[in-house]
Amino acid sequence: MSAGVHSLNISLDTLQPEKFNLITRRNQFQQVYDNIQLLLKRNFHVKVNMVVMKGLNDSEINDFVEWTKEQPVHVRIY
Repeated sequence: MSAGVHSLNISLDTLQPEKFNLITRRNQFQQVYDNIQLLLKRNFHVKVNMVVMKGLNDSEINDFVEWTKEQPVHVRIY
C-alpha cells in the first residue's frame, strides 16, 4: 500500500488444484489462492478474472459466484 496500490487483478480460471495444474502446467494453485487470501486480509480490492473454457471449467461458474458470497472478491467472467 505504501506504493499506492490498493487493487489487483488476478487471473484464476479454476478453483480446483488439479485443473489449475492442467491449465497452467504449474503446481502453484495453493500459492495463488493463499496470496489472494493475504491480499484480502490486508484490505486490498481483489478482482479475479476467470476465462471460461467449455468442457474444462464452465461447470465452475457457480462455484466462483458462491466464492464472492463468502469472500470480498470480485470475479469477472470472460
